[in-house]
Amino acid sequence: MASGGCQYALVGFSEEIDRRLLVFAEPLPLAKVCSACGLVPNVKASLPCEHIFCKPCYNQCERTGQITCPLDGDTCEDDDVIWMNHPARSILTKQVWWLMPTRQIIVNCNSKHRHFK
Repeated sequence: MASGGCQYALVGFSEEIDRRLLVFAEPLPLAKVCSACGLVPNVKASLPCEHIFCKPCYNQCERTGQITCPLDGDTCEDDDVIWMNHPARSILTKQVWWLMPTRQIIVNCNSKHRHFK
């Protein structure tokens, strides 16, 4: 049932679904979710402390060439940060709940995004 799903908002995958709250049937791996704001970005920064950040949250970590993780206070250099892209397919093929007035069904995320056009 949808009440047991995990809610996420995506950023950078598709205009139709960006920043819309989607209820995924299964939790996404923490490595795909921004550790600060909870968004699922298509581009993420991975700090040596293993926290993940979207671009806006990462930009808030930067201070005079040093990066400070807001979650644990660890510092690192910009060169220590690993930037990664999530292929759209890795997210858009996940199953999400489609909540309709009379019933709830599970569809692939890419199927749902076509309904927002």
